[in-house]
Amino acid sequence: MKRSLIFVSLLFCLFLAACGGSSGPTTAGSNANAASGTTPASANTSLVLHVTRTDPSPTSNLGPLDKTVTNTQTVQNLYHAAFALPAYAVGSSISQSCLSDTGVIYHLDFLQGSNEVQKMNLDPGDCKILYLSQTDLRQVNDAFLTQIKQAIGVNSLTSN
Repeated sequence: MKRSLIFVSLLFCLFLAACGGSSGPTTAGSNANAASGTTPASANTSLVLHVTRTDPSPTSNLGPLDKTVTNTQTVQNLYHAAFALPAYAVGSSISQSCLSDTGVIYHLDFLQGSNEVQKMNLDPGDCKILYLSQTDLRQVNDAFLTQIKQAIGVNSLTSN
């Protein structure tokens, strides 16, 4: 179990390095979430979501994506759904397919005007992890993945 935790920590560090490693979220709000160090935006803010995609896998078949979602209700629903996801169970057994997953990553940047509210990284593959910060990982469910697909207008997050 200790070896699994060390391996997961190493995998997480490699993931952050590959994604540019966010030093933590930049926040614009007043409701700090003490457990995660992140701050949900207030319900009255007008958010925009900028999504980019990287695929470091050798079979990169999706290509790049650069999309901005401006529908305020859609973006707010996604933002609040992300914070409602359960914490990722780091101490539990992690499958080998998850540990060896080097597939597609979606970079979600929530913006209010030109100010960054929150950066998130989504691994929709075998791991299904949403990285809110270096210490706040969430377990993604199919409902959240469906919301993302609908918001950015794709049929699949992991293949063509």
